[in-house]
Amino acid sequence: MDCVDMCFKLISSLHKYYWVIEGDISKCTPSKGRPFDTIKHTTLIRLIERRVDDHRIMALIKYFLDAGVMEDGLVSPTTEGTPQGGVVSPLLANIYLHEFDKWWWERMGKLEGYQKGQRRRKGNANYRLIRYADDFVILSNGTKEQAYAIRDEAQQFLKENLQLELNLDKTHVTHATDGFDFLGFHIQYMEPLDNKPWLRVTPADKTVERLKNKVREMTDRQQSYDTVLYKFMALNRVLRGWINYYRHVNAKRSARKLDWWVKARLVGWLEDKHGLGYRQIQAIYELQQTPNRKNYGVKDAEGGIVYLFKMTDVHLTRYRASKRSNPYIDPEQHQTQITSNSDTALINVDAAWTGQTNQNAWYEVRLKVLERDEYQCRQCGSKDALDVHHIRARRDGGSDDPDNLMTLCRTCHMKTNSFGQRKSTS
Repeated sequence: MDCVDMCFKLISSLHKYYWVIEGDISKCTPSKGRPFDTIKHTTLIRLIERRVDDHRIMALIKYFLDAGVMEDGLVSPTTEGTPQGGVVSPLLANIYLHEFDKWWWERMGKLEGYQKGQRRRKGNANYRLIRYADDFVILSNGTKEQAYAIRDEAQQFLKENLQLELNLDKTHVTHATDGFDFLGFHIQYMEPLDNKPWLRVTPADKTVERLKNKVREMTDRQQSYDTVLYKFMALNRVLRGWINYYRHVNAKRSARKLDWWVKARLVGWLEDKHGLGYRQIQAIYELQQTPNRKNYGVKDAEGGIVYLFKMTDVHLTRYRASKRSNPYIDPEQHQTQITSNSDTALINVDAAWTGQTNQNAWYEVRLKVLERDEYQCRQCGSKDALDVHHIRARRDGGSDDPDNLMTLCRTCHMKTNSFGQRKSTS
């Protein structure tokens, strides 16, 4: 959202950054077998060695890089690309592309306001780079020809210094009024004749279709043997995670359409599971959620009701970026701020639980423990970034019994794992 917030500020009648270069690095996206598969090992190792002088760490990274990839049961050696499924792959890719950031800082980023003003008076354009991992855009307040020129400069640097190729078929130069996709958002500058211009940010069509594909998988008629309660819970997790990602943009219209579509998919799954018609399913599962609204729901083990999550219930708010120091200006004082909130935790749609019966046990136990502990850390009372912790570890014979589990925030959980097992507090 920091990236989108920067687009809000720059694509405006005040700053006039209307031309957009949509960066797309060839094969620098996680794919089967070779995530970020154009990264050169020798270049990456050289970049890491600038900051890391521990030969054990460097040896471990080299083992990761040289591990090879498995395709169709066969292992193939790799001389480029980061590890298949490796948790360090995004970090290594970010280290690699940090050189792009530094080049940009020296080229355009460190210009003062008066220098940018001088450039504009001479007819030259100013540019802003906005990057998140391998996704980036370059904004320009000049002409279309100047936008193409800076695209070619970026292409040349990436090729000569990082051996990365820009996919020119996908690296479009687009005017903001035509709209462009960035980080799962569709961003378009609107200029209505009867109103002030404004920047409209909505969920991209691709991400809407991706969510639909996941829901189609979860409500496949061949999964009719799954438990109804767990199917509701699994769908709610995915829907809640998706809308929380878009809770700071214009997502109300998309949420309204998806709520109707998801309900129709769920009703079809229930019809197939029970062998009943729509009216009969409606009579069983459509319950009075509030005095003014009915919704589909199912009772849980304690007699409560789990209702189908409605994305339109999420309150959409304007994003407010927190202040951060600039790592290029003052690297010694720069601190990365990481915030997490359990109420807005995002779900990886591709890896999300589908509600299948063989996955149920741990989710059910974890939910009970969180509810028992009132969704707050038993150590410090925090309600952010909650984990369920084994008092006696599984490796030591501990079970998943609720009496052996307690709710801890991420910070207390890390301290507990670092300094030994703590006793549960009542």
